Order: sequence, then C-alpha cells, then structure tokens
Amino acid sequence: MNVCYLDNSVPSSFFNENVELCGPTRELWLLMEEGRCRFVASEVTMQEALRGPLYSRDFFMANFNDLDVLLPVTSEVECLAQHYIRAGVLTANHIDDARHVALCTLAGIEVLLSWNFHHVKRRDGFNEINRLHGHGPVRILTPHEYLKEIF
Repeated sequence: MNVCYLDNSVPSSFFNENVELCGPTRELWLLMEEGRCRFVASEVTMQEALRGPLYSRDFFMANFNDLDVLLPVTSEVECLAQHYIRAGVLTANHIDDARHVALCTLAGIEVLLSWNFHHVKRRDGFNEINRLHGHGPVRILTPHEYLKEIF
C-alpha cells in the first residue's frame, strides 16, 4: 500500500470550487477509502487546518483523528527544516513548508502530496539538502501528478 504525506493544501482542497483541485483530491480520498493508499499528516498540517474554515477543520479532524497518522515535530525535524532555509531552498517565511518536507523525509515517506506549487518547484533543492545530510529523496507531487503515475 502506498503511503503519502499530505500537507494541508490537499485535504483543504476537498471542498474547493475549482474542479482541477477538488477532482483529483476526491479521487485520492476514494483510493484511501478503498484501502489502496494511506495518508499521513503532521502536527504542522493539523495546525494549518485548525486555522482554516470550520468545514475544513472538521474534515481534517474526521480523517486524521488517529495519532499514528499525525507525525510530531521533533528537534531533528526543526534542524533539517533549518538546513533547507539556510540553503535558500525556501525563505524563513515558509518554515512550515520546510517542516512538511523534513517531516516526510525523516519519517521515510517517499511521497509528499501538495497543491502548493512552491514545494513542487523546489523538489530538487530539497533533495540535494537531503542527500548532503544522508537522507533519502522525497517525491513532491501534486495529487494530479500522483494519480497520473499510479493509473
């Protein structure tokens, strides 16, 4: 079964009016409900969801209410996120985005799904820092890219 880390852009897009976002997001949820993939998120994802609209918060909490699918932010996560920032992969204003990639990397999850094209454009930079620090690569994909890959 494929395991995918989700940043908050994915579950929050479930209700998006833009069919290009909600369509693939809903297809992903069907795969999860069929047992064909498993989603993992983090404390960072949860904090972002809790700052969103009520329907988005409720949807997140209904789908990620089990602690084994919420990764904690550790000192190792913070350290790797800072490496991304210091290397210029992201600016300090995007520390939560750096944390998402660090969480995914350190958990050994190969796929990070995001509608945040800021992540997607910088995948090579993240993976160069991962390589320099002895970590494996992370495949940062949009849900649309991921669905095209598996079908």
